[in-house]
Amino acid sequence: MQKYYIAILSLLLLLGVGSCHSKPDKVLDEEEMVDLLSDIYKSEAIIEMNQAKFKSDSMKAVVRQSIFEKHGVTQEEFDSSMVWYGHNVRNYIKVYDGIIARLEDEEYYLNNADNPHKSNARRVKKKYPSSGDSADIWNKEHSWILLPQYRNNIIRFNIDAKSDNKKGDCYTFIYRMRNMISGVKVFMAVDYYDGTTSFAYRTSPIEGECRLSVQSDSTKSVKRLYGYLSTKPSIREAVFIDSIMMLRTRLDSATYVIFNNQKWTGPKRLNPEMLKKKAEEAKQRNESKQEDSIASMQNNATSRPRRFIPKQGLHKSNHSKAND
Repeated sequence: MQKYYIAILSLLLLLGVGSCHSKPDKVLDEEEMVDLLSDIYKSEAIIEMNQAKFKSDSMKAVVRQSIFEKHGVTQEEFDSSMVWYGHNVRNYIKVYDGIIARLEDEEYYLNNADNPHKSNARRVKKKYPSSGDSADIWNKEHSWILLPQYRNNIIRFNIDAKSDNKKGDCYTFIYRMRNMISGVKVFMAVDYYDGTTSFAYRTSPIEGECRLSVQSDSTKSVKRLYGYLSTKPSIREAVFIDSIMMLRTRLDSATYVIFNNQKWTGPKRLNPEMLKKKAEEAKQRNESKQEDSIASMQNNATSRPRRFIPKQGLHKSNHSKAND
């Protein structure tokens, strides 16, 4: 399946930064581009896997021309469309998302061809609402293209606390990368109202789905969640980042252990390790005081003198003299 995406890089070599203009007559609309490019990418993947059969450029050109004829598109219309979408990145991202969905649907169909119930059903990705116990709180575009000609190849995010956030929530940054060579750096942090911060960072691998989680303190309320994803594409490299999600889940004792592996910053007096150490010391002092108190009570019970000792010859009740 990944071979389908290799050809996408060729399209991005024409991409540039510009404002959105009205679409010329010879430019294909988004749905037509999805149909055409999906077939082109599949044909190029087939050619790559069968290079012995497609040694000459003329044979490759015949394949490309047959695809144009199938869709009723000329080379001039294709070139004009490539240039226009290259200068209108937002429109291209919609086309790109449509191509990925189309290819993944076809892969799902092929993998389940022996099961008619599954193969006839469209593959549905799991989506999360914007609120609830498991929620996708990402507030920016879900697909990005990072190119070497961009001055800053960085995706920043800043998400304020929501009313349905709870203490101990876990935040997981999920994203998928393609056509990456050197990897990307990812940083994520949560600020608390007491001025402290928990954070984590990593360098992601070059392909596939990646995750980075930050576990919030179960004793504190989160003020905001923020971070960034950055990379430095090399010349003629284009980085695809899509399927971005910020998944918030409720406190889970099984995964809370990652809190101990995170970094921390803030006033020294609020250092979680110091607070934990102080709490343990206070607990030990209380236990020691209780033990001393119990021992003291036991000592007093054994050494306490009797308050009244009757004199010899007197009855305990009326203190009268005993009869001889």
